[in-house]
Amino acid sequence: MDSETTRRALLSAVLGAGVGGMALTEARSYLDRFAPGSGSVWGAATGTAPDDLDSPYGPATVRYVDYGVPHVEAESERAAYYAVGYCHGADRLFQMDLYRRRMAGHLSEVVGPATVDSDAFHRQMDFEAAAEATWERAAGTETGNVVEAYVAGVNRAREVEPTPLEYGLLEFEPQRWTPTASLLVQKQISWGLTGSFRALRRALARDRLGADATEQLYPRVMDHESPIIRGG
Repeated sequence: MDSETTRRALLSAVLGAGVGGMALTEARSYLDRFAPGSGSVWGAATGTAPDDLDSPYGPATVRYVDYGVPHVEAESERAAYYAVGYCHGADRLFQMDLYRRRMAGHLSEVVGPATVDSDAFHRQMDFEAAAEATWERAAGTETGNVVEAYVAGVNRAREVEPTPLEYGLLEFEPQRWTPTASLLVQKQISWGLTGSFRALRRALARDRLGADATEQLYPRVMDHESPIIRGG
């Protein structure tokens, strides 16, 4: 299988599952289609962080239960955040990278023209600048300190753990994780929960059509105003 076919196969697998939303079983079935015999690679997804982690913030322990869920114990909050970052970097680095690239508008650099429209939208929205502005406010605060500890953990895992298989298939290297990258993920969650152009559409309609027409086109309906109709 040539490189371009492999790249497209991985793109379809990951983006088709919602860019980061695919379950382990789904991911394994996708891999079987274009990387036969690579199933053992997914052992990393069940926990590779060492039991004891030394960090600049103090010691921490990581215990994985039977379902592959890490449990972290630490002597300080920053050491705990460092350990959580390490676990994420060891187990989910590629998924995190996709989130970062999608929100910053850099997916097409590694997966090709299929995501150009997505990149254009996210760059026009400028989520990256929003994340940078948030970090400027958070840096040096108590919140900023734990974010930096988390980022240090992610980068330590990136340095010492095996590079996820997907990077080899797409032929690029993972970049250093940054506080802004973490805040880009936060922006992604916020946009997914509350992002809408409805307010802008209402304002434009009010300017061009007037208040009465706007209320007909965009009525202010609350969820509790919708009746519950029981089936017969």
